Formats: sequence, structure tokens, C-alpha cells
Amino acid sequence: MKHLSVIFFIHITLSMVLSAPDYVLVKDLIHKIVLEKAIFKGNWSYKVNERQNKYSLDILIEMKLETQNKKDYCRLSFRIGEANSLLSEEEYQESVKLFFQNKDIENFVNSYVEEMIKGLNKHPDFPDFMKNNGKKQLEELALEAYKESFFPKIGSKANHGIVYGPNGGGLMVVFTTKDKKYDISITSSNHTKEGVKIPTLPDPLKLALEISESYNALQKQTMVPMNTNEEINDGKNDYSEN
Repeated sequence: MKHLSVIFFIHITLSMVLSAPDYVLVKDLIHKIVLEKAIFKGNWSYKVNERQNKYSLDILIEMKLETQNKKDYCRLSFRIGEANSLLSEEEYQESVKLFFQNKDIENFVNSYVEEMIKGLNKHPDFPDFMKNNGKKQLEELALEAYKESFFPKIGSKANHGIVYGPNGGGLMVVFTTKDKKYDISITSSNHTKEGVKIPTLPDPLKLALEISESYNALQKQTMVPMNTNEEINDGKNDYSEN
């Protein structure tokens, strides 16, 4: 029984040690991609606030504006939580289901196909293309493009849209990392009176994609293959990700 307790204690300790670097890794990626790259064009000043609670880590980048109105703001915010805490699988599937019930889809698809046909009309192979279900292929492309504008191919799942509030609105992306460990949300928002200069904030969609790709790359680097036979690897073992 004593041995079992020791094994259980080691298992819990290792789990805590292994999960901690991942959490810090995501935070460091955000700092590196957003701040160290001087992503805000121009001589804009800002302050960074971090707040951690039981469920998430929040990073708020608040731009300093030339205004006396305390209600004016321009900010970029991040939230890191465990997978499915910010975008559950149930929420995601329900959103996709509602997406296909949207009446605007048909209008978008028709407009998209019309524009594509205008562009392809003069191509010599266009008549043959249309004979071989060309219009149907264009409709499928249009539907996929429209879907990706709301559910981009980032991580294992992602949702992209506009957020509204009493004091302004903005763009938001929330995604689950490819390894399904974390949810990361990114929101770009501002609210100012006319005439107040504000910086051009980075696109949350592009930031999400860069953070996701950088996270995946670092995860691959930390994956060290183990030789269970305790022999020197002579190159016969091929460790590759499917």
C-alpha cells in the first residue's frame, strides 16, 4: 500500500510539472508575438495587465489614448483556459448547426458563384468545366469559404465573430489548441468619440493562426522519442507525426 501511495504521489507531481510549462508556453508566445514584434504601428504607449484565477489567465493590453474621457478605450485582450472552458464541443457543434440554418448562406453562395462565373467566362475550358458539374463545385467552394469565415481552420476547432456590448464592440476569435489542451480567446475592441486617434489593432484571426502554428511547432520540439529497448537509436526507428 505504501508503494502505491508513492507511485500516486509521483504521478500527481509529474502531472503538475509537465502541465506548468505548457501554460507558461502559451503566455510567452502571446508576449513574443504581440509585444516583442512591436505589432502596434507608430509610437503608441500601452500597459499590460495580467490576472490569473482558478479557471483562466487573462492578459489585457490597454492602449494609452489622448483623451480625457474615461469611457474611451482601445484594447487587445487574451484569455487562456483549459480546453472546452471557453469553447465547449457542445457549443461549437450547436453553432455549426445554426450556421447551416442561416438564410443568408444562399444569398452569399449565389453572389459568390455569379462573380466566379464572370471571371471564368472567358477561359477556353469554361464550357467543359460547367458541363462537368462546374456550378456545383463553385457552390461547394462558396459554402466552404463562408463557413471558414465563422469557423476558421485553426487548432482543433475555432469560432470567429463580432462581439457587442453596452460600451462598444469588437472582433473575437476563440480556438482550442490542436492537442486539445487549451482554449485561447483573442478580442480586439475599441470605443471612442469621433476625433480621438486610435492605433490599428492586429487582426485577431491572424494572431490566432500565428499563435496556433507557433504553439504546434514548439510542442513538436518538446516531443522527445523514447527507446524502450534502451539501445542506441541506429536510425531504424522513424518518429513522424501522421
